Amino acid sequence: WGAAQKPPPAAVAPPSSLNATKVADGIKSELDSIRAEFETVQKNPELVTERLNSAVEEGKNVFRRTPTGLEMPNYTVLAKGEGYEIREYEPYTVVSTPMGGVTSADETAKTIAESGKAFNTLASYIFGANEAQKAMQMTAPVELTMGSEDGEKEMAFVVPSEFAEETPLPTGEQSISIKKVPGQIVAVREFPGFATDKEISLQKEQLLSQLIASNDYVVADASSFRVLQWNPPYTLPWLRRNEVVTKVLSVAEVFDSSEEAAAAAPEEPERPAVDGPDEEDE
Repeated sequence: WGAAQKPPPAAVAPPSSLNATKVADGIKSELDSIRAEFETVQKNPELVTERLNSAVEEGKNVFRRTPTGLEMPNYTVLAKGEGYEIREYEPYTVVSTPMGGVTSADETAKTIAESGKAFNTLASYIFGANEAQKAMQMTAPVELTMGSEDGEKEMAFVVPSEFAEETPLPTGEQSISIKKVPGQIVAVREFPGFATDKEISLQKEQLLSQLIASNDYVVADASSFRVLQWNPPYTLPWLRRNEVVTKVLSVAEVFDSSEEAAAAAPEEPERPAVDGPDEEDE
């Protein structure tokens, strides 16, 4: 018997014309994009300098307690106490998304995972994944709103002022809400590191204790807090600037409101005296 003959190798089918067309179209589109970018740079050489400076500043923000080059809500510092300050904020607009859905035995890892997920959702919206396909500039700070009873949290980005009145709508797939934040007076306490639930709870208690000792301001709602995070996610922990925030009222404002309420209350009419029944003569 002779040796078994091996079948000839199967011929490799050439790619279909449809696939080849797609590849060619993709390459052409990429080349067109590169060409357009190159032409833009040639016409606007200052654009290169602007982008380089922007990249350098963004890199430097890793080492800054407060980043530069980002729009922030306007506020005025009214007073400073031991470990806290009182600010008056002007109205502004935010876009927010729920946090949660991440489980981990390590609280710090859970916090980072939850923050990363929510951050990416809001960043995609800000960078153009919205109904108007409008790309916006990043702002600061990132806000975390703490739930009063159920422990649920939301992350929010401040909307640039130029889009505050006509904010682009999120797409149907995004769990994003647009909210108007009214002007208000708040108490603020700063702390470094990662804003874990445990650390936030500790900082809340510290701030409440400091405000109780104050004779000028009282907490408007002890169950409602926000956390402001000023740094990019990749900032080193000991350089991070976090702030726990709660709305407050001035003692004078509370006192005046109480007096106005008392003055506006209707006076009770005097009740006429009621004579007792006449005693019958025996």
